Amino acid sequence: MGLMFGGAHQMPMLLAFTLYNLCKHPEYLDPLIKEIEAMEQAHPDGRKNYDALPLMDSFLRETARMNPTVVLTMPRKVLHPFRFSDGPVVPADNWLVVPSHAIMQNPDYYDDPSTFDGFRFVAKDKTRINGEVPDNNKNRFSTPSFDFPFWGSVRRPWYSQPPSFTLA
Repeated sequence: MGLMFGGAHQMPMLLAFTLYNLCKHPEYLDPLIKEIEAMEQAHPDGRKNYDALPLMDSFLRETARMNPTVVLTMPRKVLHPFRFSDGPVVPADNWLVVPSHAIMQNPDYYDDPSTFDGFRFVAKDKTRINGEVPDNNKNRFSTPSFDFPFWGSVRRPWYSQPPSFTLA
């Protein structure tokens, strides 16, 4: 239960930082409002197609990247000595963590990482994002990746864990 309640701060903090960034960067308001209005006009029956909101998705992902709720994530205690495939050994009773803040501020992964760019993850020229051909799923806010550990591990993000794991 402690892990579940301990992790319950992530979405409310994201909402708070999103509102903060909208106030700090009002130039994003108009395009975001127009995108939402276009989605609503495309679905007058009230159905929502959140895939039709790439600007909103990018704004949320950039907000989470710039304002991680924790500096170190996914702590794991080493129970038995562990040898990595390239040789280093981690003795038992040590902790391993993922430095999420350092990863999401790494210039090897993000151009100008200390600057807020709400539409960073939307292809500006429809062909490239940060020098790469965009993959619609790779750059989604809800998609975990090695350069965006907001949701946890790529193999087992926190929201895909069985309840027994989440409550452990």
